Order: sequence, then C-alpha cells, then structure tokens
Amino acid sequence: MSTRPGEADLEAPEFEAAFLLVDIRGFSRIVYELGPHNPRRAGVLARSFWSKVEPIAKSLGGDIYAWQGDCLLVAYRGTPRERALRALKTAQEAHAVAWQDLVPQCWELLTEAAHEVQYAGTGQPPSRATQFAVSSAISDGSVAVVPRSDGRRYTEELTGDTVNLVFSITKAVPPWHIGVTKPVYEQLKGDESTKALVDQWTERSLLLCGALREIASVKLPMLDSPVPDIKGSTPSTSRPNISSVPA
Repeated sequence: MSTRPGEADLEAPEFEAAFLLVDIRGFSRIVYELGPHNPRRAGVLARSFWSKVEPIAKSLGGDIYAWQGDCLLVAYRGTPRERALRALKTAQEAHAVAWQDLVPQCWELLTEAAHEVQYAGTGQPPSRATQFAVSSAISDGSVAVVPRSDGRRYTEELTGDTVNLVFSITKAVPPWHIGVTKPVYEQLKGDESTKALVDQWTERSLLLCGALREIASVKLPMLDSPVPDIKGSTPSTSRPNISSVPA
C-alpha cells in the first residue's frame, strides 16, 4: 500500500511489474496458540519479521503496496528479467530471515506458552503445527491502481488478475516454498545466477481462479532438519538446528 501521492510514477492508472507476496502461514493459529496468557506474543513475532523484510524489499527496488499482519505485497519495475530476479532475491532473503531468526523466536515463545499451560494445569500445550513458516509467490503483468482517501491519508490499491493470481499461488504452494507463474519462470530459467534453483523447480498446473494455470515452485530455503515438537512436560528450552541457506 503506497502513501506517496507526490510520486508521479505511482499515480498512473495502470502499470506493469513483477509482484511478490510473502505470507506467514497459519498466522491465526499462531495467534491462538501463543495466547491467552500473552496475546501480544504473535504480534511481536510478526513485527520482528516485517521489520527485517521491508528494508530488504526496498533495498532491491520494491514498492510496498499492501502490508497486513500476515502478508506483504511488493511491486518491482524494470525489464521482465530484472524485476523477476529482484523479486526472487527478496523472497530468498525473506525465507532466510524467517528460518534463521523467526523459527528460533517462535520456538522460544511456544516453549514459554507450553510451560505456562503446564503450570496452570489446564489446556493443551502448543504443537509443532503452530511453528512459524512462510511461503511466497511471484507473478508478472499489468494492474490497475485505485486511489483511496479517508480524508486524512492517500493510499493506492492494486486490482487485476496479476494480483489475484499471486495471492492464490501463495496459498496453493506448501510452506517454505515460492511459486512463480510460467512467464516469471521463463525469465528466471534464462539467467545463469538462478541455475542452481531452476534445476530444482517443479512445474505443475493448479486450478486457480476457475482456470488451470501453469506455475513452478521450489523450496526456499532447503531445510536440513525439522523443528522439534513442543512438549509441555519437557522443561528444556533448547533451540532447533538452523540450516544454512544458499545464496
């Protein structure tokens, strides 16, 4: 969501770009499981994540158009190959931040919550299903810009199939995966810097928005070990193994 009405390039009714959506998977469950003893825990976790991802997106030339508690939508302009590469780089770094920083933080908060449940003697401790995870998607094409104002601030909302598609793909791919549309995949496939990733892409069709769409997806980062389960009866607060993420 843009709040910069003075910039002429953002006032156009339509423009072409690559759109990256980064999504926290199962955020509602995280909020539920980390309460009720301290309902602010999940909000702190999300803010910590976005405070690191937003500067990454901006440093790679992205314009942030929508920011919510559980997702971030970024637009990248330039040539099709340029913008696809910058969107992918942002996704890689966002996934690395989530795995290296947020998974351990979530582990600690879940352990605290489990101990509180055990101490109170009521309820069930959080399970592994609550662990912090992200997924991402990239689509490319034209969108329409709809200006909004509540009298205090000016904002812009993006509408069109390109944006609808990126939201749909993000929900369709598994956690820790990034999905890309066929045109984006072709741009990435043609670049030497993405060869290692392209070798791992899985091409498939998904029924999205009532039609079959060709997409490709890959797991980012490649996780070498699962996050251990949370046991309310276990006082240990040891942290999970964090794998390295290839550049």
